[in-house]
Amino acid sequence: MRVIATLLLAAGTAGGQEERRFFPTEVDFWGRPPRPRPAVLWRGEAPPPPGPARDLLEAPTPENARRYLEWQEGRLERLQRSSRSPHRGRMRRT
Repeated sequence: MRVIATLLLAAGTAGGQEERRFFPTEVDFWGRPPRPRPAVLWRGEAPPPPGPARDLLEAPTPENARRYLEWQEGRLERLQRSSRSPHRGRMRRT
């Protein structure tokens, strides 16, 4: 009996998390026919935004590949530049 109470308590406190089930499918102990579950189809992620990445995916040509690599190098350069500390080497010890 304590095991059942513990399982119910654990299931009740798992709010906000993805749904967990004790049984992999719905179980009806009274012999009623199972309820049809709504079909949840995976739609994947949203399509990539317009730009070099999408162009390369839709039309993989050497020109699009070159544009994508230039765009990616520029992104990484900007990221590295923004992650540098403006106070590099000027830290004061207290």
